[in-house]
Amino acid sequence: MIELVSWWASLPFASLVVPRPGVLFVAVAAALCLLGPLLPHRPWARRAAIFTALVWLNVTVWTYALRSRDLEIVFLDVGQGDSAFVRFPDGKTMVIDGGERSAYFDCGEQVLLPFLRYMGVRRVDVVVASHSHNDHIGGLVALLEQMEVGHFLDSGQVYDSWTARRLRELIAERGVRYHRVAAGDSLAGLGGVAGLVLHPTADFVDADGNTPFGLNNGSVVFSLQHGTVRVLFTGDVEQETDPAILAWGARLQARLLKVAHHGSRTSSQPLFVEAIAPAVAVMSLGEGNKFKHPAPEIVARYAAHGARVLRTDHTGAVQVRIDGTGMAVQTMLK
Repeated sequence: MIELVSWWASLPFASLVVPRPGVLFVAVAAALCLLGPLLPHRPWARRAAIFTALVWLNVTVWTYALRSRDLEIVFLDVGQGDSAFVRFPDGKTMVIDGGERSAYFDCGEQVLLPFLRYMGVRRVDVVVASHSHNDHIGGLVALLEQMEVGHFLDSGQVYDSWTARRLRELIAERGVRYHRVAAGDSLAGLGGVAGLVLHPTADFVDADGNTPFGLNNGSVVFSLQHGTVRVLFTGDVEQETDPAILAWGARLQARLLKVAHHGSRTSSQPLFVEAIAPAVAVMSLGEGNKFKHPAPEIVARYAAHGARVLRTDHTGAVQVRIDGTGMAVQTMLK
């Protein structure tokens, strides 16, 4: 019996994953189900069904027309790894890293994809892989296997791991447009949000994809700016990259920061923190992780510069809405 059920379950379209329906859709569907048996015999039931359908259509259209024009960012809780979701004011979407994939837990399958479906996302317009370590790109495998992706960006690092090879295969198989980015590149078509790549330079990822200072230091560092609010994503860069990144001067300042390398003491040196001067600093961490991240002195350093430090191991996912002038921050746990 188990084998038979497993066989049926393996057939194409044996199951379909759909986004979570809204309350209005459920209410309309329930009303139409109740009215359905009466439609052939009761004129009032037909009028009520038409009225219900028109109300649903009208609310749907106006909800879309009046939707929020905010920049929305969610730093997902993927344990000791990184993953963030961005929805731009025009509705386009971006995923930055995907958390870890292991024999025991796949962040893509068990965190990222369920979240995207919950959010009603059926296509990710841009995926950014900061660098090739498994705790950042592992979950992207399931994403590319199961969801349409428009563009894939990374720094061109050459790394011989199963995860990195599988991602390259999926990019080719599924016709995803690949872009290698480096310091100075602009990110266009983001719904009025300006994107700028600040790192890596050729010293950290050369033309052949080699990383003389390690994969972490070849991370893609980039900013997104909506109105007067700038957000900075720093991958896992460490202190060796400080001179190259600090050369950006005032363009490095950001109201919201994804803290580099999970708050490691090898990153977030005093000049780096001072240059960014974030109001909110988000650290993506696994509870009780073996690396002892974050380093207490790094947390204290950000706090001393006036930053509100949020740790995903304490707060769960962190959602930030940016309207162009200010930020609204909400955490899932506390």
